[in-house]
Amino acid sequence: MKILIVSEDIPNPHLGGLGKHALNLAHALAARGHTVDLLGSATHPIANHPEQRGPGAFIAALAGYERGWKQKQLGAFHAWAHRANAAPLRRALVQHAAGYDVVHYHGHLPWVAADLPADLPFLQTRHDQGGDCMLKTRFLDTDGGRVCTTTDPRECAGCAAGQPAAWQRAVSAHAVRDMRQLTARAYERHVTVFVSGFLKRNAERGLGQALPGVVVHNAVDAEQLSTVAAQAAAMPGEAGHGDTPLRLFSAGALFHYKGFGPMLASLEAAAAQHPRPYRLRLAGSGPLEGQLRERHAGPQIEFLGWTAYPAVVTELLAADAVLVPSIWEEPCATSILEALALGKTVFALRSGGTPEMAAYAASAGGQLKLFDDMAALTRAALQAPRSPDAVIRPQQFQNHMGQMAARLEAIYKQVVAGRAPSDIEAD
Repeated sequence: MKILIVSEDIPNPHLGGLGKHALNLAHALAARGHTVDLLGSATHPIANHPEQRGPGAFIAALAGYERGWKQKQLGAFHAWAHRANAAPLRRALVQHAAGYDVVHYHGHLPWVAADLPADLPFLQTRHDQGGDCMLKTRFLDTDGGRVCTTTDPRECAGCAAGQPAAWQRAVSAHAVRDMRQLTARAYERHVTVFVSGFLKRNAERGLGQALPGVVVHNAVDAEQLSTVAAQAAAMPGEAGHGDTPLRLFSAGALFHYKGFGPMLASLEAAAAQHPRPYRLRLAGSGPLEGQLRERHAGPQIEFLGWTAYPAVVTELLAADAVLVPSIWEEPCATSILEALALGKTVFALRSGGTPEMAAYAASAGGQLKLFDDMAALTRAALQAPRSPDAVIRPQQFQNHMGQMAARLEAIYKQVVAGRAPSDIEAD
């Protein structure tokens, strides 16, 4: 087949999980004999990021999809914004789809499919809660940060203005209803893949109806992980046993919803009550980096800043335990899957799609420990046993990119055959 992978997240100087997923999928499909091109962003020159070009042609044609349309100044969401942002993406999809058997979108504007031609062989993978939530995360930064559980569009005004006036509440509610209606129509007209059962259920709850769609979990690039891990393991490093401190590792973007602030505070409190020498290395950058460094950096907690993927794998291999402290509902965290594929014990909160990852843990010798609160998570992490010498076997992991590509290939064939979204099957 000739396949067009589409993502506004590629290229990017700090490529996130969605972009990595789409890029790795493109290479996995090419390895299965398909011709795979990428339709990506024109914001960052691909010449500056040649490693993100993909296996075939790279078409830099996506722009104008993230304008604010003065919503911040108005203190209200409005329907013009999400409709206008989808328009250039829709035009690019229609313009470049000719000649491709399948067009597969990985992005943040699911309603773009609401008005695509019915005969366009299009499907999309949903990685976040866009289409239901204006901020795509269903997370409130207020009160220390918490998951948003309301489905009432009128309540969404609070994310546009701290204390919305009646008119702001009305305008925002109309925008949310419009976005949700468009998204539901998109799912009914074209095939949708959700990265976890949780994400599909939450979309159904937010949109207020049963939705067609299939679940295909994120996967690890076992070949890439094996190569990088073997190189990292061959490098000299500190011994991980004896009298050295317990080695903990965590990585992610430093936003409120990723939970690093609560994790660091809880870890320090737990260590004060149950003393055990430890050292946490935290890889990642973001708006909270300066604040967190000022509060927590010291001999036991080291901030690494933004860290390239090979260095992250090196840190994973060296760690006795891996902490994933997200306090939002992670749809399907690839960081968890990669740590499990390296045989590590992962400590995470029991929320979102994370419990679904437990099915894969044992296949490469990893363990997934789930907790209902951060205090329990950090207490348990400080009691973690020493990690044995690394046994690199991600190829044994029962959720690698080759398997996922095969599942999606079967779905592509159904799309090409013209099956309705409600009739699509996933093995």
